[in-house]
Amino acid sequence: MPSHLGILVGAAVALILILVMWLLVSIPVWLASKVIARRSTIGRAMIATLVGVIVYLVIAAIFSLVSPVLGVVLGLLGVLLVFKSVFGVGWLGALGIALLAVIFWVVILAIISLLGLSLSFPLHLPLSH
Repeated sequence: MPSHLGILVGAAVALILILVMWLLVSIPVWLASKVIARRSTIGRAMIATLVGVIVYLVIAAIFSLVSPVLGVVLGLLGVLLVFKSVFGVGWLGALGIALLAVIFWVVILAIISLLGLSLSFPLHLPLSH
């Protein structure tokens, strides 16, 4: 297989894995939002997780220059603001969605673990030899 074809296959596999992981991390947010919010769909949950990660990374990167703790705290507040906006809830509702999502994620991971499976993202994709 020519090296450029290997790179394309590796990039396609990486893209598929990213999309699958995005869907998987959106499921707990969706379940949590169904408990708390009126406007809850898997699409909204996927938007919230994607935008939430971007907002967190930008805010944390900027404010971590001043203080790493400040960067994390403001980044998490940014995620709550995204949840608040996407799901049409207040600050406590957004916090409830975030906390429930973490609980649901732990439960999902425990079930997957009990089934003898694991969720891992390969750190290295062989692109060419």
